[in-house]
Amino acid sequence: MSDDDLHLLMAIFVAGGLATYIWRAMGVYAAQKLSPDGELLRWLSCVATAIVAALCIKLAIAPPDILKETLLATRLGAYGAGIAVYYALSNAPAGVGAAFATILIMEELVRPLL
Repeated sequence: MSDDDLHLLMAIFVAGGLATYIWRAMGVYAAQKLSPDGELLRWLSCVATAIVAALCIKLAIAPPDILKETLLATRLGAYGAGIAVYYALSNAPAGVGAAFATILIMEELVRPLL
């Protein structure tokens, strides 16, 4: 690798870092001015929650790759079990575990019957 190549790589690295960290610094500065209980942050929280919910539904209805082989009832049951356990225990890992266990159980026990 020549010196010119090394200088070019260093320039790309520095420019990429500056482009990233300038926006981060501006975000930190802007966040200091926002109220944690303000309307803007509540709206952003609602939008983020809606995006996550939409992605979850998309995965249930039109799953990628290997999940396509599972039954729709299995996927919907797993979502239901995960949500129920999460709200019952207020514990996200427990909800994920319940959803995973539901998929395993339904695919091993119910699918062979169909």
